[in-house]
Amino acid sequence: MNIITDSSMRATAVLGIAGCLALLFTTLPLHAQSGTSASAYVTDLLNRADVAWEDDRFDEAAEAYRQAFLIDPANKRAAYRLGWCYNEQGKYADAIWALKDAVRLDPEGEKARAELGFAYRRMGHLLEALEVYSDLLKINSKSIEARYNIGWIHNERGEYREAVESLLEAARLDPDRAETWEDLGYAYRQTERYDDALESYSRAAAVASEAAVPLRALGDIYFSNLRKYDLAISNYRKAIELESDHADSQYKLGASLNKLDRFEEAVEPLRAAIRLDSHNVEAYLKLKKNDLAIEAYTKLLGLDPSNGAAFRNLASAYNARAMYGEAIDPIEKAIRLLPYDGAAYLEKGIALEGLQRTRDAVAAYQECIRLAANSAEAHLRLGISWMKLGDRVAAQAEYQILLNIDKERAAELLESVGTAEGAVNETVKD
Repeated sequence: MNIITDSSMRATAVLGIAGCLALLFTTLPLHAQSGTSASAYVTDLLNRADVAWEDDRFDEAAEAYRQAFLIDPANKRAAYRLGWCYNEQGKYADAIWALKDAVRLDPEGEKARAELGFAYRRMGHLLEALEVYSDLLKINSKSIEARYNIGWIHNERGEYREAVESLLEAARLDPDRAETWEDLGYAYRQTERYDDALESYSRAAAVASEAAVPLRALGDIYFSNLRKYDLAISNYRKAIELESDHADSQYKLGASLNKLDRFEEAVEPLRAAIRLDSHNVEAYLKLKKNDLAIEAYTKLLGLDPSNGAAFRNLASAYNARAMYGEAIDPIEKAIRLLPYDGAAYLEKGIALEGLQRTRDAVAAYQECIRLAANSAEAHLRLGISWMKLGDRVAAQAEYQILLNIDKERAAELLESVGTAEGAVNETVKD
């Protein structure tokens, strides 16, 4: 590592010009000019600093350590404790300068390197932090702090396989550190090793039984990755018992209940999510399956009348109740506010189709697909509309597209063909 070695220059850098001038004009006892007395004075400063440090009076401690280091630039204790205090104060740039000297003065010292790595981390200087922690491993290959932080840095840099390797070793050295298991779970999840991620987060939850974070993470994997909504519900509920004011947990609990058609149970957590975050548009959207939806969207638009997503969701709520005429006005407002939102055009198509304006619905679905080419819902509905209009060739084209993007929706379109043909025949008879 590139560490400045001129002690006097380093002391000046740590203290700053103002600090040095203040000390130059400080009147010291005459007997403090001798080497022995100066040493005693430094010892007194360090003792006073230690007392302040123990009492968490870091401003006072830092000032005393700084004075001691100015007088005795070779004092590794003063340099280390000064850097430590700066870290506690959030003065990470100052901490780096002090801790570089501490490392220079005590090359084998682990604590100073760990604090230096922490300061670099908090400054966002990840490569420098990685170098410091790697050097620490050379001193002590069993350093838990080094292993954990190297894994954390690799996670931050998106180097998940390297993160797994380091965090596994950290967990082996200290299996009772919950944050290690949490970060290991995160790395596993990013590499789609979901079983390993679940095991890691479960270990974190066991170690930190009062922590909601690993339970939320378990819920997220079951909800977003594995789509095991019953298990997601179980973990979100446990997390909410520990931390009831977490909006995302409440929202995802409600969303999971919706996925299992347990709409009435979903009301309470979704309302809690909205109470905690009144602009959580997705929480309002999930309420579309129950009687609170229109009221909820109207309330949201009262808070934010320029919220295009809220108008779109209000139209979606009306569509869900087959109130297609009422959906038209909010969906037109949504499109004016969100002209490039494919989902808004999808809702417009649903409303128009519900009003038996099939050709207009086709145009809306086509615009949705222009903006969101892989919208399986739009392709499905467009295919059904083409069948209602008697255009089997166009419907077949939508079916072929669906085969490539969503085979389940393709099968649904195929099943709908008979229904659509029946509707066409009835129209002809009439």
